[in-house]
Amino acid sequence: MIWLGLLSAAVYFCLGRLLGLHPQLNGWVEQLLEDRDLTPPHLQHRRVRSYSQLPGDGSPVSAGRYICPTGDGFTWHRASVVDVVPRCKICGESLSRA
Repeated sequence: MIWLGLLSAAVYFCLGRLLGLHPQLNGWVEQLLEDRDLTPPHLQHRRVRSYSQLPGDGSPVSAGRYICPTGDGFTWHRASVVDVVPRCKICGESLSRA
């Protein structure tokens, strides 16, 4: 299992270099990792952070999160109700709402 440690170190090194070369990507990854649900930064602002009563019947709407049922780690966030839920980019299965 020594090779697994070496592989992890190599991946860690490559990711560090990649993030060092692209400061904007580094900031994006930091924002992503700071979010409890790992929602991409461009969708985080769509979540309701505070709420006050609206006139009539109003309720907050958040981006839907979809995952691959096979457990391969693919996650997709629906930004709008008109967006069609795609298939998993890894295995082609239909995504399930998380």
